[in-house]
Amino acid sequence: MKIKHFNNSFFELNINSKKVVLDPWIGNMNGTCTWSYPNISGNKNILNKLNPNFIYISHLHSDHYDENILKKFKKKNTKIIIKKFPDRRLKKKLNNLGYKNVIEIDPWKSYNTKDMELTLVPSDQSNSSGIKTKIFYDLDSSIIVYDKKNKICFYNNVDNPLSEKSFKKIFKITKKKYGKIDIAAVGPRSASEYPQCFLNINRNLEKKKIISKSLNRAAQILKILKVKNFIPAGGAYCISGKFYPLQKYVAHPTDTETYNFFSKKKYNVLNIDNAGELKVTKEKIQIIDQNNNSILSKSKEKILRSKVYNFEKIKTDFNLSNIFKKAQKNYLNIIKKINLKNNYQIKIFTYKNLKLSERGKITSKVREKFNLIPNNNIKIKYNLELHLDYRLLYLCLKNKTNWNMAMGGSSIMYIRKPNIFNPDVSSSLNFLRAN
Repeated sequence: MKIKHFNNSFFELNINSKKVVLDPWIGNMNGTCTWSYPNISGNKNILNKLNPNFIYISHLHSDHYDENILKKFKKKNTKIIIKKFPDRRLKKKLNNLGYKNVIEIDPWKSYNTKDMELTLVPSDQSNSSGIKTKIFYDLDSSIIVYDKKNKICFYNNVDNPLSEKSFKKIFKITKKKYGKIDIAAVGPRSASEYPQCFLNINRNLEKKKIISKSLNRAAQILKILKVKNFIPAGGAYCISGKFYPLQKYVAHPTDTETYNFFSKKKYNVLNIDNAGELKVTKEKIQIIDQNNNSILSKSKEKILRSKVYNFEKIKTDFNLSNIFKKAQKNYLNIIKKINLKNNYQIKIFTYKNLKLSERGKITSKVREKFNLIPNNNIKIKYNLELHLDYRLLYLCLKNKTNWNMAMGGSSIMYIRKPNIFNPDVSSSLNFLRAN
């Protein structure tokens, strides 16, 4: 088996001359300010160059399901492997792009060919902290790939926030069927908006805490899976455009920090991000191509700072207040229906042109403000403020981009009082849609 890693969860696997591409993505995400890193070339024709026999797409987030790349791919009869989601949205979207051979696999079930076996692992919780939530989206998946001829097992966790119970199940399945997992791709870093987008905290201090927590979680995953060969993957990105000053607060350990942390724990760290490649056999793992330098050069930094966000390009002839009223009505109906504990309030501040200082503080004036208070008769326990471009709010309200991507894509600034993570408060915003 040969394993090539481009970025994030984007891999190319060569299994006995058959090519499997996992989560192809090069570019920035719709509704977000983040950019593929370290590969920032934006090559939309990459699938035509790779010419895969199979494509696996883990979930609908646009850094995994990249419509720009999928539209450009000419061979629409290529087999697309996805998890069988109850809402079938991913399948419908692929069909609408012209893909005629979408194979849905039930959770924990396998798809077999002469050369390989692919097993789909479902998400079982909405956050890696294991906090119980009322709102759960069956959104994500992970994949186990087995090379039958060479007897090599590769596990890609993607950015699926699995519980310890699911990792134990993965271990039992792979041990019984394949003997062990030979190599695993796991994210050793945070892929969220915290702490860089939070205005009322010590972001440098919180960055250190999140890095430590992320490294230790990845180590715990590898320990449960009993795998020693580790590819740091998933969640790597840069913040582009005018919000680039937030990059210094993003909770990503450096390559050296990652290597030192896992090497001390006797893991074989294989950093092949940015088109590095491995040849994996039962006897050894050989680096064919080392990764390109992942340190941002001054020229790349200049490119990143110059980028314009997608939401800044839309026309502005809309009445945001009327759209918000419709969305608010839908929101209140849904949270009542699911019986969400509504002891919170959300304030939304919009800006004509939201700008930040080099220290990540807002320097613009508020354009329009909206309040979302589910129940005036209940004592407020959680207060959340959102600060964002009014055009981005429009796209979220009209369901032209999803709230998850906007919230996690460093496009929105936050103030949270108290500074306690309640997943249901922010997740509930997915119901704030006018249509």
